[in-house]
Amino acid sequence: MCFQYWPENHEEEMVFGDISVVLQSTDVWADYAIRTLRVTKGSETRVIKHYNYIGWPDHGVPDDMGPFIIFYQKIKLATQRFKDRPLLVHCSAGVGRTGTYVALDYLLQQAKSESVINPYSFVKGMRLRRPMMIQSVEQYQFLHQAVYEQRATTGFVSTPNDLATKITTFEQNQGSSKDIISQEFWHIEKKVKMAKFDFSFGKDSANKEKNRFSEILPDRKYSPYISGNNGIYINAIFVNTYREKNQWLATQLPLSNTIVDFWQTG
Repeated sequence: MCFQYWPENHEEEMVFGDISVVLQSTDVWADYAIRTLRVTKGSETRVIKHYNYIGWPDHGVPDDMGPFIIFYQKIKLATQRFKDRPLLVHCSAGVGRTGTYVALDYLLQQAKSESVINPYSFVKGMRLRRPMMIQSVEQYQFLHQAVYEQRATTGFVSTPNDLATKITTFEQNQGSSKDIISQEFWHIEKKVKMAKFDFSFGKDSANKEKNRFSEILPDRKYSPYISGNNGIYINAIFVNTYREKNQWLATQLPLSNTIVDFWQTG
């Protein structure tokens, strides 16, 4: 677990030797936070932008690729004018999650400049400098998926002002290569088919009759647990809002045998 080296509250100060750290602002999303820190040593003061990804377990990978890619894009945008300065990256040991992030940045730049990527060569080179950079096959696989996701979805992000043009293009070119909306939806369906799900909770013999449709089941890691005489299962999942984690519950219309469970979710 990482030692928290920044203050929790606005304008709160933490002192480390002769270095003072003050929290100026915090912007929080469901999976990450961005802080502005004022760091002072003697007569010199610097303002630091601190990007903290919360939804990445130690030794593992994020459950959802989307928020991580957005997090990466925010950092790239913010650091464009500081290309001559090193970017400090850390996790707990500074190898698994750190190595994955550093490799992602390198490979995306390599893909843009050379139209090829060489994950093997770069990760091997990192490990010759620092042992265990990218700790597991799971993280190495995630690196490949993240590069693909970033490259494949380039152009899918729109500003509000772009939406009218996007919709018009869809109406005029539906099914063609210019139809970005259909391409986006196709990409979503493709990614979902490739994903791994745990539907064991809903398929359990004790819970089968609680599902309105046998093919629509919740992934266990996103399922809420209820208490009551009817067991702990309900056909529902938590969904993040733009800013907060697990603030929505998506579920089916209750059945006669799940109406009590439905009310218990509230």
